[in-house]
Amino acid sequence: MLAVERLVVRYGPRTALDSVNVEFTPDRVIALTGPNGSGKSTLIQAIAGLIRPVSGRILWKGTDTTGCIHRDIGVLLQRPVLLAGSVKTNVEYGLKLRKIPHRERRTRVRDALTAVGALDLLHRSRRSLSGGEIQRVALARTLALNPSCLMLDEPFAHLDRAGIQALSAILTRLHGQGILLIIATHQEMPGHALGAHIVALQHGRIAVPEIRNVLRGTSYTTNNRRFLRLDTGIVLEHTEP
Repeated sequence: MLAVERLVVRYGPRTALDSVNVEFTPDRVIALTGPNGSGKSTLIQAIAGLIRPVSGRILWKGTDTTGCIHRDIGVLLQRPVLLAGSVKTNVEYGLKLRKIPHRERRTRVRDALTAVGALDLLHRSRRSLSGGEIQRVALARTLALNPSCLMLDEPFAHLDRAGIQALSAILTRLHGQGILLIIATHQEMPGHALGAHIVALQHGRIAVPEIRNVLRGTSYTTNNRRFLRLDTGIVLEHTEP
């Protein structure tokens, strides 16, 4: 569905992406992981057409979209910016630019806000919103455009545990609707919780993901069999130390 071929991006003398090759399919959520400066945000912005690479190609459904902003691809940056005015004005803005009829705009605005659990914010002013509310409104603004691919840059960075769980539930529903989801995050746990396919970046290159324990508990041996007692009390048998 989406392929990146030999992509190179440079900022002056620094190489941010170094001949990156990767394919994305909608069967699983994709989590781009890696430390700060590894190239996650740059890759998302290049796919979205916000950065023009030095070389390489980006193929969307077989069509070369390198350096182009594609209507099927939506992106939510790490620090989204809302326009002055109400939530309704913000979510409706892109639809007006595309000359969507008024009745359809109204329906799509309400559907998008409902999808992110923010319909109650419809008439609120941008200035009255919290950071988490701004993020949900920005996500609704993108969803109203009916993207086939949605990319989110560090969406969990400023959320507490409850916020992470709420956003994860929203993303799970969106993936169930067939949207290709690509999430850049330095926090691996939310990606694992979504059952994501992990694509690791290191120094601008695709790397082998580190093996991490995603289950917390105490390991013990009984009659030469190994068990892990999770913090929740559940006991699992495992075969390796």
